[in-house]
Amino acid sequence: MACGIDDTAVTTFATTAIGSKKKVMVVPAMHEAMYCHPAVVENLRRLEQMGVVVVGPRLEESKAKIAENSHIVLEVERLLGPGDLRGISVLITSGSTAERIDPIRILTNRASGRTGVELAFQAYRMGADVALVHRFHLDLPFQQIYAESASDMLEAVVKELSCGRYQAMIAAAAVGDYTLDPEEQKIKSGDELVLHLRPTVKIVRAVREAHPLLRMITFKAETFVSDQELVSSARESMQRSGSDIVVANDVGSGGMGTEENRVLIIGKDGRVMEARGHKSLIARAIIDALVEAVRG
Repeated sequence: MACGIDDTAVTTFATTAIGSKKKVMVVPAMHEAMYCHPAVVENLRRLEQMGVVVVGPRLEESKAKIAENSHIVLEVERLLGPGDLRGISVLITSGSTAERIDPIRILTNRASGRTGVELAFQAYRMGADVALVHRFHLDLPFQQIYAESASDMLEAVVKELSCGRYQAMIAAAAVGDYTLDPEEQKIKSGDELVLHLRPTVKIVRAVREAHPLLRMITFKAETFVSDQELVSSARESMQRSGSDIVVANDVGSGGMGTEENRVLIIGKDGRVMEARGHKSLIARAIIDALVEAVRG
């Protein structure tokens, strides 16, 4: 393909497609030694320069195995989809943070990070260059940045944004509100324990001060409130943080740590949109709102 040799039906089809400026994807699989051959590496690079999308293999058992079906489907969706976020870089924070109490215990919350991961997938599907900041180790097709504590996440976000390549940030992480000085040794059990907590730095406010033009989506969680109270709280949060969009939900009635949720998406223009169902559907609604904010 890379050399334009048409000696089979497959290579003739590929040459015709590439020459006609059609969208082409290659999903290679072979022995790892073959995959690492300089000529193969160079030809894959040449194909990418021609605009061909190369979905890399899984390197297992000394073999370059074909990518998982789910990964291939995702890349096809990204290639053939509307590409509304193509050329846009999005930084997403996700899940809970954890503050170390001692070498064994942590202070954290119930956030699973599922919404953040679904947001990252949907943004990637829509063509965005995605970086996901969280404290989990997952096999994902886009950049991941590990951050355990609130201060780790703040440092990671500040460092990433300092490069100047991001146009948008989605602050979906449930960042801990308090931290403490950890003990070096395991705290003995059985006695009363008093933890002296101090507030963490608000990442969203720090980001807005440093990057006033960045499109930003933030989240606001409340418990056992009416929709009117939830919207009011979200608008107050929007004013404090300078967010473009606030996603609000009542975690008292579910959502945190579950597969489904119900949220209200509040824009700067005052519009309120409800999204409910599986978190993948909610992520789609939020990314649609981001597309409108970025492209509008």
